[in-house]
Parts: sequence; structure tokens; C-alpha cells
Amino acid sequence: MTSEDLPRRKKIRLEGYDYSANGLYFVTICVTEKYQVLWENVGANTVCPYK
Repeated sequence: MTSEDLPRRKKIRLEGYDYSANGLYFVTICVTEKYQVLWENVGANTVCPYK
């Protein structure tokens, strides 16, 4: 299989936008079964309706 066999990806970046500049960005991270990857519950009382 060569790279020519793979589908072409869409360009999703804004043309002319400087992504290295300071700014706010929205990031979506999908995980299996809502696994906590970026934080750790350290004794706070939380309610998770998915458990």
C-alpha cells in the first residue's frame, strides 16, 4: 500500500491564521468509557451518572 492509495485528508486549518500566536483553543479528546485521563479525583464528592 502506498500513500497514493490512502484517502486525502481535508485541510481544516484557516488559511492565513497564525496558529503559533497566543489564543484560546477548544480541544476535544475522546476516550473509551469516559476514562479519566487528564485529572484525578482526590477526595472531592462528585456524582457521575455514567457509572
